Amino acid sequence: MERAVLDLLRGFGKDDAMLVVISGPDSPDLACETICLSKPPGWKGRIDAVPSLYRKFRDAPNQAPIVAVGVWSFAACAIACIFARRRVILWEHSILTWRLRNELRVLVAALMLRLFSPVLEHVVCVSAASRVAVKYFVWPFSAITIIPNVVDIDHSHGAGGTKKRAPGQIRLVGLGSLSQRKNWGLAIRALTYLPQAYRLQIAGEGIEREGLERLIRQHGLSDRVELLGHIPRASRLLADADIMVHPSHAETFGYSLFEACEFGVPVVALDKPVMNEVIPQVISGACARNSPADYANKILEVAAQSVPLDQGSIGVRLQPFSRNQIRDLWREQLEDSRRSPGSP
Repeated sequence: MERAVLDLLRGFGKDDAMLVVISGPDSPDLACETICLSKPPGWKGRIDAVPSLYRKFRDAPNQAPIVAVGVWSFAACAIACIFARRRVILWEHSILTWRLRNELRVLVAALMLRLFSPVLEHVVCVSAASRVAVKYFVWPFSAITIIPNVVDIDHSHGAGGTKKRAPGQIRLVGLGSLSQRKNWGLAIRALTYLPQAYRLQIAGEGIEREGLERLIRQHGLSDRVELLGHIPRASRLLADADIMVHPSHAETFGYSLFEACEFGVPVVALDKPVMNEVIPQVISGACARNSPADYANKILEVAAQSVPLDQGSIGVRLQPFSRNQIRDLWREQLEDSRRSPGSP
């Protein structure tokens, strides 16, 4: 989420007159007024921040929009806004239907959104899947808009270059935490349906590591699967990848999907919201059922049909997510807010 915020906010200046509250580290290079709720972390930090947020909101110009990034910072903003008689725009990145059913933390966040929704002026979701989940937790008079995150294109990657590996080897790469939501077990089981030439590397760390290591041993895949752990700039692995595997049950936006597109690497994902909205329309690849056999078949299909994309094609595909286009959508949203400031 921090990446999405920084990518966008670096395009705004002091004249844009907005207050942005982030649950994350300080970002001193931002020109617009930004309040970071990073010390101390957790609920204590949010509660301790309320008095200072109240003073900031009370003294700010009435037309200055207040944007809370994520529900956790929204909760602190909402309490402060009640006393400061202001409304707040929520920029939401995490609430999804699957996560509501499977992750207690996300359910609690959604219930907080419901509790404090009377102070909402607007909700900006980064995908249609997020909007579907969020709409059940806000009052009917709270409008919801979809504005995607910024996807910057790094043309230095040179997509479609020569792959450096053993002859005949097909390299599958996965990026993401070792968690239940990322569903890496599906990609590992799918490998049992694929020829020996297929190898899988997963960059990420998490509580599912022990179970995944056990699964790898059970299927005799120790020589074909590597759990690489946390790797800084893990997206660099895509430079030498043939296919990205992305078996995640749910994604709010799916940055790693766009990183694969940036490198000209096709993706095999699950046929679920967000993934099936951009694959293959924007990102080359295919979507599969949550079945090892079907997932393996899709990998074989993509491997047989894959044609590397040049940078020009990638730029066209990612144009709807360009910094200028997303910034214009946000400017329009902020202008609407300035024209109709409200009180809770």
